Amino acid sequence: MIVLSEQQIALLVKNILIKHFGILPDEFNWDMTLEKLNNDFVIIGYLIDLEQRLMHALNRNFSLHRHIEPSFNTPKDIVDLVKKLMSSE
Repeated sequence: MIVLSEQQIALLVKNILIKHFGILPDEFNWDMTLEKLNNDFVIIGYLIDLEQRLMHALNRNFSLHRHIEPSFNTPKDIVDLVKKLMSSE
């Protein structure tokens, strides 16, 4: 099993959000809620898409969408959650 650093997970999360969810690089902010970064995150399908992309990139199975509230959670929260879920495998 490959262990990724927090920095590597953060880069992956940021790249996925920018590349696949219409967030411009200069508008990306680690402390801004997902909903503020892209209002479409209020749709559950967006969270599931994010989850699927992360699982594919990390070659892991986990459930993010059950733990994320787009109007509250930030990209930094996603990094923390991915680290936690990967360490509990």
